[in-house]
Amino acid sequence: MRLYTYTLRVDDGAAPNPYGGVCTLTICKPVIRRTADIGDWVVGLGPKRAPGNHDLSNHVIYAMCVSDVLSLEDYDAHCRECLPSKIPDWHPDAPFEHQVGDCIYYPRGHGLAQRRGVHNKGNEKVDHDGVNALLADRVFFYFGQRAVELPKNLEAIMHNTQGHKVNANEALKDRFVEWALGGFGRGLHPRILYGDPLHKHLVRPGREKATWSACGKRRIVSEQDEICSIC
Repeated sequence: MRLYTYTLRVDDGAAPNPYGGVCTLTICKPVIRRTADIGDWVVGLGPKRAPGNHDLSNHVIYAMCVSDVLSLEDYDAHCRECLPSKIPDWHPDAPFEHQVGDCIYYPRGHGLAQRRGVHNKGNEKVDHDGVNALLADRVFFYFGQRAVELPKNLEAIMHNTQGHKVNANEALKDRFVEWALGGFGRGLHPRILYGDPLHKHLVRPGREKATWSACGKRRIVSEQDEICSIC
């Protein structure tokens, strides 16, 4: 088991997508999606400048234990059959959880086509480089705006730059999992959405330029930048 931790700079409900009873990570974070395996934990920590100018860098926004790894093609087939709400409905009147659907890519010809959603053509390379969709259908916690503070003895898993930590978390992974499965010291239960996404206000169907530019500036980094900042 490995423990991946990173700073979730934009938490808009799409990456991760905690809706439909399954927490999924299928866009952004290409190296994590390509290398994480079943049984690994992926943890998104808050940004230093969250809405309201709050420092949430030592807070957990979400944590998921990977239960399945699918190619983007297989994830599309899985969503068509089992998770239709993950297929984005990019319409102003659609329910929010449908607007931020992360099943953005589907097979067409010899490649993948893109549905309308929170990502546009500028996001395709990074999304495709991740190859896989990560799913957690049994154990995940999503806190969003009600992020949970790390105890002092786990603050070393914080990673406030681009990229993520994984190897450096080896000595703390069991301690983190024990804390998480113990309810984060608060008696909390998995598969419950405790708060709305931090950046829910950035999702604006019909005003694509605002949403896509925010995502592009804050979330999209080259694969080389991602690789160079892993520890």
